[in-house]
Amino acid sequence: MEKEKPAPTVATVVYCQATYLERKEQTLDGVRRIHPHVSRVVIVAPEPEEEWNELWKGMPPGSGPIVYCREPWVDDFPAYRNKYKDRVRPGEWCLVSDPDEWFDEQFCKDLAQIIREAERDGVESLLINAHDETKMLDGTTQSSVSSFYKCLLFKRLEGQRYEGVGVAKNVHETLVWPRPYRSRALDKKYFYTHHKTIAEVWERAGRNCFIGGGGNNVGAQNPSWEPLRRGFASLKIETWPQAREYLRRGKVDPGLKEWFWENRYNGLDFEEEEMNFGRWYFEYLHPEEAAYPDGRVWKAETEMKEGSPAEVMRFIEQTYLEVLGRHADTKGKTDFAELIVSGKLNRAQLAEVLKASPEYKERFPEKEAEDIMLEVPMDLKVHLTWPLFVKALTRSKLLKEKVRPRLDLGRFIEEGLADPEAFYKWFYENRATLTPRDLLGQLKVHKEQKEESP
Repeated sequence: MEKEKPAPTVATVVYCQATYLERKEQTLDGVRRIHPHVSRVVIVAPEPEEEWNELWKGMPPGSGPIVYCREPWVDDFPAYRNKYKDRVRPGEWCLVSDPDEWFDEQFCKDLAQIIREAERDGVESLLINAHDETKMLDGTTQSSVSSFYKCLLFKRLEGQRYEGVGVAKNVHETLVWPRPYRSRALDKKYFYTHHKTIAEVWERAGRNCFIGGGGNNVGAQNPSWEPLRRGFASLKIETWPQAREYLRRGKVDPGLKEWFWENRYNGLDFEEEEMNFGRWYFEYLHPEEAAYPDGRVWKAETEMKEGSPAEVMRFIEQTYLEVLGRHADTKGKTDFAELIVSGKLNRAQLAEVLKASPEYKERFPEKEAEDIMLEVPMDLKVHLTWPLFVKALTRSKLLKEKVRPRLDLGRFIEEGLADPEAFYKWFYENRATLTPRDLLGQLKVHKEQKEESP
């Protein structure tokens, strides 16, 4: 009798979120969606456990417990995310999101199958497409499907950690792996939706400026950051929760109002966040304070000149998001901006350069791609041997499906020409206006000449 095969192992999936009580409704909505489909839920927040326990009572039954972990808040997002990551054991799968990031129903239903396929294929990082829904001040909602993918589902490994990026390293982060890993972008039928109000967008811009200088944690590279922090320090305000409550109360210090005035212009990513910081205060929290004692009225200067360094950097940031699914690092952004502004690199080439990078090939290994040569102003030394060159040609899908047929067709036509050199000269001189009928006529002339020649 044939031995019965064991049932496939079902992976343990832990959903993790860092939150705070003010965002309880968003947290509860997100947990309700995913709770029935995961092994357990880990919530990290700064409030006492009893303040959250009542909220879980109305939660529909799930497949595992909701584990609450109280952790005092620090103005360091990577450090705080590591608090929940460390509650997931190596070998388990970690599914994460912010309170306002909700997974769609199909993703939740197919989660177990998605992970089984990843395990089968040796994939340890899964990137999920983002949708956005932003409620504006007038009550309307702006919806969009982004080209941005985010690593929200990954296999927990020993030595894995969130680490800050940029200079300040305390707002935006990246997941650092202890060894090489394989990543996959999920089909776009699976997505998460980022639900937010425009006021929340502006508030978080202010938070990013206060904690890390704005942008990609630019810190003191933003000349307005240290004056901002000194101004708050003079008011005995050292953390973002303290600053947030102070701003909500209104009637802020004149020095801070002057800082808002000086930084009301759109520009580089951190400058845009400073402008939105002011919008949060003057357009949402306290529009009655927009008029200054000397007659000035605060208004965001949102226009940005096309081709300016700031506009080019915004384009680079968007291209990074579309191609690599992440924010641009400071060096990449400044280097590419210099090349584009100087005319050494055109905008269309940037996406191709990023797609040719090892990072892109690692993140999207199943995408069809060809290694191509671009005139990019950089030095690159490649040890190219004849066997490697032949191997690359024989494996090239582009060569097989596009280049080779055209070469074979061209060779076939050339064999029937009486004078190939004269034909090519005629072809290039008239190429702009040629029709297929003209080409056939010329080929007929050459055929007749060849047949008449001895």
